[in-house]
Amino acid sequence: MLVEVAADHAVFALDPAGRVASWSPCAELNKGYAAPEIIGRHFSSLYPPEARDDGVPARLLETARSTGRAEDEGWRQRKDGSRFWAEVVISPLRDCNGELIGYGKVTCDRTERRAADAYLRAGEQRFRMLAEHTRDVIFRFEYTPAPRYSYVSPAIRDLVGYALEEFYLDPAAGLRAIHPDDQPAVAARMAGGVASDLWVEALRNKWATRRIYVQVSPPA
Repeated sequence: MLVEVAADHAVFALDPAGRVASWSPCAELNKGYAAPEIIGRHFSSLYPPEARDDGVPARLLETARSTGRAEDEGWRQRKDGSRFWAEVVISPLRDCNGELIGYGKVTCDRTERRAADAYLRAGEQRFRMLAEHTRDVIFRFEYTPAPRYSYVSPAIRDLVGYALEEFYLDPAAGLRAIHPDDQPAVAARMAGGVASDLWVEALRNKWATRRIYVQVSPPA
């Protein structure tokens, strides 16, 4: 029943030699083969040629057999030749005497997630390129899983004289760079979850003051 309803997981079994022994509806949807077309064939036929030539299927079975589990991410190939990025787990199946009787294989299509991750990485690269080539100070502060600065642009050194490491090591460093009279207003806006801006006095090198403009933007 679990195999039948696992809509986003292709779950099927292999015999000890790596031939497909069972095939779920999701496996058919995911890979394009009907059960009669794939059962009895070696599961390496689900891999692109370069992975087969590199011995990836055999290595995964050996890892699963010897360690109890094999995990892998990489390109897989459908019946029509199209490819998708897969997250795979292979586990050995043993009888009550510990003898290997086959393998259980779970394949998840992660193509969309991989594309989304690539888009986010590209956005992060653009953000850092902008942040590191402007005289404005740009920082990112996160409250979960714990309050911390996840990014502080190098311009902070010129503005308040603090080293970047002081911010990464101490989430309170940013507030200490603000004059005590203005700290409550800045803290309230950072925690408020709404976009806001204000003028405050910053402490340069921890003693001289400098008036700065602060803009707080909540996460999108």
